[in-house]
Amino acid sequence: DFLIKRSQIRTREMREKMNSSNTKTSNKFEIHDFVFLYDMTNIVNLCYNINDQHLYVLKSYKSECDNPNQLFEREVNFYRAIDNKSRFIAKLFGTIDKDTVKYIVLEYIEGETLRDFILNNKLDETDKIKIILEITFTVFYIHLKGFLLRDIKWDNIMIDYNCNAILIDFDLSKKNLNESERTSFIGS
Repeated sequence: DFLIKRSQIRTREMREKMNSSNTKTSNKFEIHDFVFLYDMTNIVNLCYNINDQHLYVLKSYKSECDNPNQLFEREVNFYRAIDNKSRFIAKLFGTIDKDTVKYIVLEYIEGETLRDFILNNKLDETDKIKIILEITFTVFYIHLKGFLLRDIKWDNIMIDYNCNAILIDFDLSKKNLNESERTSFIGS
């Protein structure tokens, strides 16, 4: 338990440093450097890196799922275009290509999904407006970068320890839609 708490503090410090300096981080990761702590979904795991002692989220793209390479490339390209500059988008720290599985290494957001946050907390008007504005401006920023979010829902928005709304999960985002793609719908 102490190890996790200490790692959460280091992870918060790393996020604050990245937000204040608007710097990119691209680390070299190996899958054997991670200890898998908690299976959050069938493709997303909370992991501890034994080298830098930070918590990360590893999202896997396995060859048995539909279009794993396309989803992997789409999400990585999204993060590269965004360039880790928005404080309200989870940060990408690297990728891992291991046999038949590809991983993206993402920032661990300490907090709750928007759904859980609303259900578990009494929000005043100021908090509600703050969350709505952060989501709205983040979606606007993403659209300015030429992307359309096709899976925005309250389970893809995390509320962190400072009550900030952080968007996650961009594997269904699409850049520069043409006319035929605008009529098709995928996501939420």
